[in-house]
Amino acid sequence: MKIRRLLFAALWILSVVAITNFGGAVSYGFFFGMTMIPVISLIYMACVYFQFKIYQEIGSRTMVCGQPESYFFVLQNESYFAFTSVSVRLFSDFSSVEELPGDTEYELLPGDRFTFETRIMCKYRGEYEVGVKEVLVTDFLRLFRVRYANPGTIKALVNPKVVRLTELKRVED
Repeated sequence: MKIRRLLFAALWILSVVAITNFGGAVSYGFFFGMTMIPVISLIYMACVYFQFKIYQEIGSRTMVCGQPESYFFVLQNESYFAFTSVSVRLFSDFSSVEELPGDTEYELLPGDRFTFETRIMCKYRGEYEVGVKEVLVTDFLRLFRVRYANPGTIKALVNPKVVRLTELKRVED
């Protein structure tokens, strides 16, 4: 991403040098194009930020430590244009999600949706957030990245695992 930014900055500086030394329609067109690319990219990022939807649900808010619970989330595009390079980050400190491809970037066409049905397992007892932590959106040229927290996080109440003993044994002296 840094290399792309440096390359873009070098091309923009080259367009300014071309305007200064040569002028003409081609130089001004090149400069205008290089100046408008980040503006269009930021407008695209704003549209994705305000129109992207993510829904998630857990089987039960009250869970038992170490036992998997059903979990699903949906990435949905309700806009009129396509979204590219959308990725999801999960809360991974206290819980783990089974069968989820990690660091995958999704492309959503208009009206498209990805549904992931899987299982989630909490590692420790207590009350904490599980599921989707944040969504990362990268623009089409990979110049900018927006990271925003999921507004609909799920808080799970995790009870300790109870092991029932049928008979008590003592240590022989």
